[in-house]
Amino acid sequence: MYTIFGQSRFQHGAPPTPDLRVFALFQRRLPFALKACYKERRIRGRASKLPCCRHGCCRRTVARGRAAAGEFIMKFLGIQNCEAEDFGLFQDYLPDLGVAFDIFRAYEGDDPPPHKYYDAVLVGGAPASVNDMGNYPFLGAEEHYVHSVLKAGKSCLGICLGGQLLAKALGAEVRDCNKKEIGVVELDLTPAGKASPLLEGFPSRFPVFQWHGETFDVPPSGVLLARGYDCANQMFRHGSAVGVQFHLEINPEQAGYWSEVYAGELRDFGKTPEQVLSEIRAVETRLGDLARRFLSNFIHWARIQRTV
Repeated sequence: MYTIFGQSRFQHGAPPTPDLRVFALFQRRLPFALKACYKERRIRGRASKLPCCRHGCCRRTVARGRAAAGEFIMKFLGIQNCEAEDFGLFQDYLPDLGVAFDIFRAYEGDDPPPHKYYDAVLVGGAPASVNDMGNYPFLGAEEHYVHSVLKAGKSCLGICLGGQLLAKALGAEVRDCNKKEIGVVELDLTPAGKASPLLEGFPSRFPVFQWHGETFDVPPSGVLLARGYDCANQMFRHGSAVGVQFHLEINPEQAGYWSEVYAGELRDFGKTPEQVLSEIRAVETRLGDLARRFLSNFIHWARIQRTV
């Protein structure tokens, strides 16, 4: 199941459930929905509107059908930290891998749903800094929420800003990079990364998409799993927490959208949207394969963490 909700669509004290009336309406309007998705793919729909293809709406009917049949083995929560950055390929792949996926839009200021209803939590990116929570008050509440998730022993995956938030919550410093990264770069697995079940099936060197100007230190007692050239710390594990600085979930459509939304930052960096799109199109298939592989590994790892 794939759901987007805020305070208005979640009743505390009871787990989120599909609205069957909305589901029936969606089924009847499916041909129109598919047509609208194609024409309006750049419109970022809110919870009350039909979302665009980046939100996986074309897959929602199938996912809910699978949920009704009891085929989902786990349920994850995704915390989205800005409108422009959703979970991309991850939110498309999770239902196929047997995981129901709810998205909570933290930037809207509502309280997150109780994590007791979820097996793992994903924390997404945003053009914000965990060192500037005065301007982003929802991040402070989110850090406390992440603390409670980890205290409960549940798996938590932080992506980009989400990884930095995890690192800060675990006592590590978040600071400016020696050099900002935008576009496709290659990373190397560390010896610990090569032995980690989270990266099983990964080559020693692999491409990722980057868009960040800050980086995290590895938390005390944490393990570095992947490193880069301009920005060394790219992935860590600490207990049930996994932080990544990079993006595997991105596709060319999303990269193009970010190039529009963050046009000034891209211009200051010295790249054009055409360069960004050329880079990601060259590795699109590999990124998709790695994204699915990583999610499969993370799901298996989260199931093990749940029983520890």
